[in-house]
Amino acid sequence: MQPIVTVVIATRDRAAYLERLLGCIREQDFTIFECLVFDDGSAPETIALYEDIWRELDHRFRLILRAPQERQPGGPSRIRNRGIMEASIYRVLRRRRSLGP
Repeated sequence: MQPIVTVVIATRDRAAYLERLLGCIREQDFTIFECLVFDDGSAPETIALYEDIWRELDHRFRLILRAPQERQPGGPSRIRNRGIMEASIYRVLRRRRSLGP
């Protein structure tokens, strides 16, 4: 089934926080979603922790690493734009805003 909600998460060197956050998302009753996690240049040891976390998740979760040629972190704007390009849906809900009909 095609996801009807895309959750976009930007992260950098925050494996413990990300593990708790993804656990909360995974436990939701609503299951028709995809969760795209964009890493914006974490250290290699953090990437190794992410790989451990990913072993416990299903196909709805994707980890997207910053391309090696991108030497500087892209920041939230670049992450949001990449999330829009990768998402299965096209409406964007920013925090503290609501969707209309």
